[in-house]
Amino acid sequence: MLKWLLPGWGRRWDWVQVEVSSLCNARCLYCPHTTLAPDWQGRLMSLDTFRRLLPSLRRARLVHLQGWGEPLLNPGFWTMVRLARGQGCQVGTTTNATLLDAEAARRMVAEGLEVVGLSLAGVDERNDEIRRGTSLAQVLGAMEHLAQAKAQAGSDLPAVHVAYLALRSRLEDVTRLPGLLKDRGVAAVVVSTLDLVTSPELAAEALWPRDQAEYERVAAILEGAAQGAAQAGLAWHHQLARPPGGALGPCTENLDKAMVVSAAGQIMPCVFHNLSAPRPLAWQEGGMRPWRQERFGDVNQELLEDIWRGREYRAFRHSLGRGSPPPGCHACPKLRMG
Repeated sequence: MLKWLLPGWGRRWDWVQVEVSSLCNARCLYCPHTTLAPDWQGRLMSLDTFRRLLPSLRRARLVHLQGWGEPLLNPGFWTMVRLARGQGCQVGTTTNATLLDAEAARRMVAEGLEVVGLSLAGVDERNDEIRRGTSLAQVLGAMEHLAQAKAQAGSDLPAVHVAYLALRSRLEDVTRLPGLLKDRGVAAVVVSTLDLVTSPELAAEALWPRDQAEYERVAAILEGAAQGAAQAGLAWHHQLARPPGGALGPCTENLDKAMVVSAAGQIMPCVFHNLSAPRPLAWQEGGMRPWRQERFGDVNQELLEDIWRGREYRAFRHSLGRGSPPPGCHACPKLRMG
């Protein structure tokens, strides 16, 4: 989602994604927070750890406060927003909307958030079944709260984006999404697919086309939805993994200009390397296999710049750049996105 948010400023990093919470008040069926329970080791990022990031964050264009948990559960969330803004960064977050009431919307406007992402995985009651503990009604209500708060403050910010997860069994729902969101103050829709499968029961929901014919069928549905979004005045972005067997492309996670900081302060290239459970498994090559996670340092012990420049992290980025992904990435569909 993040690559679509803002134009570059010529800073070192396009974004730093900071997981301020790996705890969540929802139990979405597809989320590792749910599928890896009870081994999931949730936590809230401390203000002390966040402050250790501050000297480095001035090098980031955007600081996005989001991880595998619900950011607004962290009581230090608003302080973190202010601290990051104080470094000259644009700040965003993505939320399940359960805590985004009128007062939270007012504060988001007052604190100068650039973008707020709202998560969905359906356009009707099926969303509530998939994203247990959340509801479509809450998300639509959050849109209304944000629209009212922005109008009262005379502000265009934060921009409201919808982060929509398209599942194979409900793919046609994407064609209904523009109609649902029209005239609700939404600026953009970012459609993703289930690219990290941490439960074998979910493998059938992953939109990984098996051949060119299926790729073209799915792509046509997504393109049709994109046309509907354009008619509704919504920016629309989607990606789809190409069928297996072709050449690998660059990773869509922008690994040369972005990174993720876990709630514990560890640094990794993307959220797929940030599973807070020992020895996680994920669907790879037709079965559940150990999921290798690449991690490169801890901001509680080193400066973020020093971790970024470290030999192992540089070697990791170089291996992706020359088309020879390391073991932790070689099966990832993010390298086959069209």
